[in-house]
Amino acid sequence: MRSIDVKDNQCLVDIALEHCGTIEAAYDIAELNGLELTATLTTGQVLLVPDVTDEFVVATFEPHYLYPNSADNDLEASSVNEGIGYWLIEIDNEVQ
Repeated sequence: MRSIDVKDNQCLVDIALEHCGTIEAAYDIAELNGLELTATLTTGQVLLVPDVTDEFVVATFEPHYLYPNSADNDLEASSVNEGIGYWLIEIDNEVQ
């Protein structure tokens, strides 16, 4: 077990994938830190994480300075009524 710092827009699944190599480790991370699985994390927050489960997956992030960050903390941007679910045929787009 070791401690890590949460990066921008990360959720527990992101942390689990980056530091343990499996998304299933999110449950262990939540339990270790007394968090709900859907907890909102803050940048710089320190979390305990279990040992690496899949070295190959973890190794794909580190040398390239990549990290998963799928949390959507920008509620204003996510509430925009845009996209195919909101378009009306022949008003917002053309049928060809």
